[in-house]
Amino acid sequence: MTIESTFDLSVDMSAVLERLCHGDDRVFGSGRVEIVPVSFQVRESSEIMRARVTTATGIQYVYAKIFRPRPGEAGLAATRARYARDLEVTRHVCNAMKSMDTLRAVEVIACYEDLLGVVTVEVTGKPLNIAIERGAAWPATAAHLESLEVDLTRLGRWIAAFQLVAPRATASRVNLDETRGYIDFRLKKLVNLEPAGLSDSERHEILEHFDSRVAEVQSEDLIEVPVHGDIVPSNVVVRPDCVTVLDFGMTGAGSKYLDIARLYTQLDFYKAKPQFRPHVVARLQSAALAGFEAGLSIENPLFEINAIQHVVCHLLSHARQPGVFPHNIYSAHQCRRHRRWLRGRVAKRLERTANATVSGVQ
Repeated sequence: MTIESTFDLSVDMSAVLERLCHGDDRVFGSGRVEIVPVSFQVRESSEIMRARVTTATGIQYVYAKIFRPRPGEAGLAATRARYARDLEVTRHVCNAMKSMDTLRAVEVIACYEDLLGVVTVEVTGKPLNIAIERGAAWPATAAHLESLEVDLTRLGRWIAAFQLVAPRATASRVNLDETRGYIDFRLKKLVNLEPAGLSDSERHEILEHFDSRVAEVQSEDLIEVPVHGDIVPSNVVVRPDCVTVLDFGMTGAGSKYLDIARLYTQLDFYKAKPQFRPHVVARLQSAALAGFEAGLSIENPLFEINAIQHVVCHLLSHARQPGVFPHNIYSAHQCRRHRRWLRGRVAKRLERTANATVSGVQ
């Protein structure tokens, strides 16, 4: 076993690397093993190292991750609980999906609880965000779009499968009063942020629309399910035979539509970029929804509630931190788009109400 490194690794990441090397017979098989770090990043709540592993049978790449406290996290105990949950879910879902034809989860090969460290096999393929940037931008070819539609359909199926196979806590129900409070807390912040361009009267209109949609939610849809919590294109790797989802650090329980609505809104954000045609993005959104649930659309009340939640959060993110030129121009454009989307949902409800009134009179 040998270690080569030109990176200034942290003490804990160095310890993970050392233990990985000393346990190479169990992890990588017998024989000479060479491990070389090729990248190292310190993020807000983690450290990430990518390493090349050379054995007698070939070369593979692995990722080592060390969990660090998140801003606002209540002490190291909370971080340890998040680490344990991430590890349990990752292992459980990976094993369950090995029997599925086209759905995969990242595989854990080593863990070091005292260091809050975990090592996973690098997933081969292309990140979905890169696949979209290259395949859906104008002029998108039919072949590229068909391939992306397959990827998005599989991802919708992945979300549905995750809800069935992930470890689940004691059954409980989604509290839409809490969801309303979550949204209103952010709407109040937006009213006081000039870049958001949101008035207090619009805030009340959005909440009235929320209330009207709540009244239409089916009781059976309020049963909580396991949620990944961070279904974004950069956390998905695609290749011709399967789709793999990464990063289970935000898993929990929530609405059955929380993850698919997050993906839907993440895809919608591409419409703000001039190289993407809205009808092309809409095709990808439709593929994802169809993969998750036949006939699902934004008109489903609980799905729309979750979409509103994600859009409001994204609007607040851009209004609070617009960045500097030229990023502030993009942020301003996204803020306008989000306000327009929210106003459009409110207007659609008012139109339905007016039509129903006219029909009742007749």
